[in-house]
Amino acid sequence: MADNGMKVNVVAFTIREIEGQNYRRLPEKKLVVLLRTAPDTEKETLYDLPEAFVQTGERVPQTASRLLKERLGMEEAWLALNDVSGTEGSYVSSYWTLFAADAVREFPEDRHLFDVIYHMEERESRVRGTRCESLETWRLELVSGEQRLSAVIRVSRESDLYNETLTCSAEKCSGIREDCAIQIARSVFQLRHSVRDTLIAFKLMPETFTLTELQKVYETILDTPLLTANFRRKISPYVIGTDEYAPIGGHHPSLLYRRNIPAFIRED
Repeated sequence: MADNGMKVNVVAFTIREIEGQNYRRLPEKKLVVLLRTAPDTEKETLYDLPEAFVQTGERVPQTASRLLKERLGMEEAWLALNDVSGTEGSYVSSYWTLFAADAVREFPEDRHLFDVIYHMEERESRVRGTRCESLETWRLELVSGEQRLSAVIRVSRESDLYNETLTCSAEKCSGIREDCAIQIARSVFQLRHSVRDTLIAFKLMPETFTLTELQKVYETILDTPLLTANFRRKISPYVIGTDEYAPIGGHHPSLLYRRNIPAFIRED
């Protein structure tokens, strides 16, 4: 039973690997987002975010967790609030999450994974005293096979020495709902910020991994190459070498690492 028409949707990201023909190189990684086929679309197929109504007696975060469990089969998932929109009596709370692809047993037929391509095309900024104002134009593309969804995202930022306000709008949406495009764009911003400042990327790693594999995950999410020496220096307190090695293509075997759990606890 729904409570006052309140809804919850979730922007769910993961990383997928693309096996290449060059055995000497690691598989290419792609940031992907989970979408559903939007209901009640007559003229064209539109895509939207997984969503659920808040049930009577249920708190909003509980609805988000239930959505992931019932619709995606995730028993446990880390969630972050993205945005709250709407008007009185019809609020929509949007969350985002980052999950390992093997955490989901099988996707429902109306759920689809799309590669996320999100680049800035233009930026104008001006500084007034301690305040900075900027207007950015980003292009969002979501690709799955021959399907290509797109939107132009306008981002307005206002910041001072201590705070930043960000406003997003979407234009020229193709194959995707406008509000869905905005929530994905906002979630990518938050995901990249979290990867820079926290250890969230480790959620995508198996029990043991190479440092090169870990760096590739960071680079895929941030959409930028990282200097290997700097990356390993930054990450070194949070990993411990094992006695095992993983062969990487035609090169020498690479040492496998695992999480340094005490360091993660101190970070929390």
